[in-house]
Amino acid sequence: MKHTSLLFGFAVTGIVTMVFSQALVAATAVLQIELRDSATVRSTQVLLGDVAELTCKDTPTLARAEQLELRLLDLTRDSEEVTAMSISLRLVLAGWSVEEFSITGSKSVTVTFKESELLTDADIEQEALRAMGDMLGVDEKDLTVHLQNMFVQSLKEDIRKRDGLHVKVIPPRRGLGMVMMQIQIWKDKEMLATRTAAFDVRKRHRVAVARTSLSREIPIGERGVQFENRFLGTEMDELEEAQVIGQHVRANVVAGSILQMRDLQTSRTGGRIVVKKGEPVMVNAVAGKLRTTLRNAEALQDGAVGDHIKLLNLDSKEEIVGKVLGPGMVRIQIR
Repeated sequence: MKHTSLLFGFAVTGIVTMVFSQALVAATAVLQIELRDSATVRSTQVLLGDVAELTCKDTPTLARAEQLELRLLDLTRDSEEVTAMSISLRLVLAGWSVEEFSITGSKSVTVTFKESELLTDADIEQEALRAMGDMLGVDEKDLTVHLQNMFVQSLKEDIRKRDGLHVKVIPPRRGLGMVMMQIQIWKDKEMLATRTAAFDVRKRHRVAVARTSLSREIPIGERGVQFENRFLGTEMDELEEAQVIGQHVRANVVAGSILQMRDLQTSRTGGRIVVKKGEPVMVNAVAGKLRTTLRNAEALQDGAVGDHIKLLNLDSKEEIVGKVLGPGMVRIQIR
């Protein structure tokens, strides 16, 4: 016990001597230590390398100094101070002589504990989501982006275990479905790694879904279709109710199918068909101020309101062209 007290006394005496002759020691010291004003650590263990910039020509000596433990943090406190004097004492007790090191910079370092922020696959997906939202001009809440394979675990251990990494994602040229994106891993201004990864990208659409099987002979009723928000990997037609209700499908549609514009019977101009090919139509014939009605005619084409379609006069077997006025009604102009 007496021997320990003497050793401690000699150490303190040596430190005091060093403080008063710092300029002389700095010129000959093997290890140069420049203390920072503050430091953030990811462990309760505070090392010399956490709080200072160290310079030494001998690599093993530098590594040993950087790993020197100064203290353990009390996590009940927001921060703690590590002083230059306490560091000097710790070095002496670790076997360094006062002539072997010099300490410059701050007189004390404010040390704060912060949980490690290691890169995760969730970080990769979040950055990919942001990149895809910018590329597509879509709000992020209307997209889902999911990695198809583990990414971070595929990185080298010395990269994935580094703290404070950030990610840049280069979006693809095409948008939805299975896409490949380039992922860049950065530490401050240095790019550590770059590679591609597969993602499943889906966009939210408001789509019309067949509730029951739909037949081409029966117009779509309100109970035959429902409108849902779905995240899908392809661009879909977002049909309005007015475009669907009362319309006919081109071919039978099974329940659960998403309706597209191509599934509906529409005219060449894209309008809702009100006159179907083969149906009888009533023809209003106009010649100047004279008007007459032709009842024995058949539509030779599908037509929406405003479309001009071919008709067959069943009496004369003559083809004529008329303008669709509404369901089963066409007007022709006689010059």
